[in-house]
Amino acid sequence: MKVLADMVISLADFLEAEGRQAKTTTINLTKYVILMAVAAALAITGAVLALYGLYRWIADLLDTRLSPGLVALTIGILALLGAGGLIWTAMKTAK
Repeated sequence: MKVLADMVISLADFLEAEGRQAKTTTINLTKYVILMAVAAALAITGAVLALYGLYRWIADLLDTRLSPGLVALTIGILALLGAGGLIWTAMKTAK
């Protein structure tokens, strides 16, 4: 009977220790995910503002020659090509 009681106590101690470790890991993971989400939002905002600035600069530079829609299309295509290149590089690096 004493062996069974010791076994139950050992199991309870083990589960308590694992529970504390799981809590710490969960808190750290939550902090990491929140920081990454904020960083991603800032990166997207920065990219949009940079593309908008590039659009305005090209639109002002070529004011009489191109329509704003064509300039926006050109900037959009360049941004998609850049994103595709970054994704391709990331995929190639991950292998």
